[in-house]
Amino acid sequence: MATTPRMNRSEILSLTDASDAWSRSGAGRSNGQADELATTPPGRAGLEAESTDGRGAAALAAAYKAIGHPVRIGILEILTRQVGQVCVCDIESRFDLSQPTVSHHLRVLRRAGLLESERRGTWIYYSVREEGFRALHAFLQQLLHGATASAEGGGGEGGESSAR
Repeated sequence: MATTPRMNRSEILSLTDASDAWSRSGAGRSNGQADELATTPPGRAGLEAESTDGRGAAALAAAYKAIGHPVRIGILEILTRQVGQVCVCDIESRFDLSQPTVSHHLRVLRRAGLLESERRGTWIYYSVREEGFRALHAFLQQLLHGATASAEGGGGEGGESSAR
């Protein structure tokens, strides 16, 4: 079994300085829709790749925001390298962070529709929710195919797309 290197607190903080500043500035928020989505019950994020208007766009934005943190990327790497579910105790042991901090990051990923969880006694086991990642992948594919179609079609004057 391959082991994931531990990240100490200073490494995590140095990676997140720019991300934290961006978050505090309020950039990227759309009328509070992404914040409202953060209170959505787990598994109800409503990720819909086909529709990017209204709640579908807010759900996609919340999911991308959720994976935009180094600790959460590390958590996803741990979960995708394991077969089946992983105990929260095994996830926590890989980080030099407090238990509440790791639990917060797991909750953000779960609320974004990217993780599933199951309680067994006193422990919670986590796994990747493939449907959430399929929606993100499908959305990126739509963007890629739209950009490819615009480039192939000339895209208007001066080779730029007329859709802004």
